[in-house]
Amino acid sequence: MKFFVVSLIAPVFFIVNTAWAERNYDILIDKETTLTVQHYPGKSDIVLLWFPSEAGITRDDIDLAKVLARSGFDVHIAGTLDARFLSALRSSMEKIPASDVSATITYIMKNYSGKVVLMSSERGAVSTLRGLRTWLNKARAGDKKRLQGLIMLSPNLYVETPQPGKDAQYLPVVANIKTSVYIFQPMLSPKYWWYERLQKELRKGGSKVKVEVLMGVRDRFYYRHDASKRELDKAEQYPQLLTRAIKSLPALGEQQ
Repeated sequence: MKFFVVSLIAPVFFIVNTAWAERNYDILIDKETTLTVQHYPGKSDIVLLWFPSEAGITRDDIDLAKVLARSGFDVHIAGTLDARFLSALRSSMEKIPASDVSATITYIMKNYSGKVVLMSSERGAVSTLRGLRTWLNKARAGDKKRLQGLIMLSPNLYVETPQPGKDAQYLPVVANIKTSVYIFQPMLSPKYWWYERLQKELRKGGSKVKVEVLMGVRDRFYYRHDASKRELDKAEQYPQLLTRAIKSLPALGEQQ
């Protein structure tokens, strides 16, 4: 998948070769667990810490990370599944300890300067939210201020998939976390029908939430093998959409 690069300085967009220097490093979670992070360095003061979905780290995720790095963001993709020897399955996301995510955030805060934005998608949002809540409960005030918020693409935060005629029920963490949240919700996803309820649940805990509906596309639109023309177009626009969302998080957090 080719992506457009988005300039952080001026609204100029162009297609580039996505070759980019990757620098991996390891985080020691405990005596038996090491988490590998794929690092794509950028030159801005914004660190983008990405926790993948149940699909794992895909080739298109890597391409997107390279484009975002060329745009200036300092991108870090956490290998949460591999750290626990878990398969790329939806059920695996429940097995990722919140402490793994919390420890990764702590490491980023300690070893990198600047503002920090978290990102996840689909069922990956579960372990990300749980880990973020764990981190927030013990983080220093200065580090909390550096955290700009969380971006999620079509998050799957249900207790279980809603059955026809039944209301969606969300995991307890949804209504028990306070942060700034920007959600991209594809309109052709089943989760589209419940996004307003999700927004309401997140706000119960004090989170500031904005939802942007992506018209005419399905879940995983930027790495589908059967992508439609509209989905291919949206995939090329995705770095620009992410850049705008990242820039909007501070203002979102200041809303009363």
